[in-house]
Amino acid sequence: MLCCVLLAATFLASGMESAAETPGTQYPQSKAAELKARLLDRPSAPEAPSWASEYVAQPELDRLEPTARAAEKIWAARAGLAAGARGDDQRNLNQVLEAFESCPLDSLSLRRAATGLVRIGVVIPLT
Repeated sequence: MLCCVLLAATFLASGMESAAETPGTQYPQSKAAELKARLLDRPSAPEAPSWASEYVAQPELDRLEPTARAAEKIWAARAGLAAGARGDDQRNLNQVLEAFESCPLDSLSLRRAATGLVRIGVVIPLT
């Protein structure tokens, strides 16, 4: 009985550790998916503006349908600017917003981009 309790406690503890940001966190293989996962996991990290700037330039985004592409780029630019982008990152992200914010998008596309529902190489699990 004690063995079962210890086994269950170990299993639950390992599940909690994987949900938290740990040094050994594994991200998806593709660069775009990795950058998006990082932005979703840690939107206020000091590195977030550079992740956002890199993300909007990824060729995988250009393969998306136009609505999803615009929504992904708008979301990433807003996330990078909200994280305090400066210098070249700020200039790049502002250019993206100027180019895409005038696109006629519904709020659903933007919400999908912000929650990770758009596939960028892999499905990003929502927790």
